[in-house]
Formats: sequence, structure tokens, C-alpha cells
Amino acid sequence: MVQFSEAVGQIAAPILAVILIATIQLWGVIFVDFATFLFAVVVLLSTQIPRVPTALSEGVARRSLLHDVVTGGLYHHASGVVRLIGFLWR
Repeated sequence: MVQFSEAVGQIAAPILAVILIATIQLWGVIFVDFATFLFAVVVLLSTQIPRVPTALSEGVARRSLLHDVVTGGLYHHASGVVRLIGFLWR
């Protein structure tokens, strides 16, 4: 399925490029590209990222990096994310 979508993209992209160049010219394509870039920047700048309480500020006991890595790995394995990535990787 992934190979099919990549193949469709490789076939459709040049066709879409010719259609866009013929209809809105090169400057129109550059304008659309720049507008989508600005939209992405505005979305990223307007997104509020919450502060994560640190162990030092909350008085929580500090854990080791190895403990955090193992806990995260166990969580991802239990939630099925690892199996999903393995399935999509094929």
C-alpha cells in the first residue's frame, strides 16, 4: 500500500505541476507555496505548548534516564504502537 501511494505521487506530481504552471504560471505556484509555508508557520507559532513540571520545581523524586526509557518502551509495546510500526515498515 505504501509503495502504491508513492508510485501514484511520482506519477501525479509532474502532471499536477504541468497543470498548475499552465493555469497560474510560475509566480502563482511560488505564491501558493509561500502561502502554505506562512500558514504552517502561523499554526506553529499560535500553538500553545504547556509547560511540563520538572522534578526540581515540584519536589518529585528524580528518576534515571534509563528508567524513563524502559517505562516509555513498555508503554509503547503495550499500546500496540511497536506492532503497528513493524506492520507498516514491511
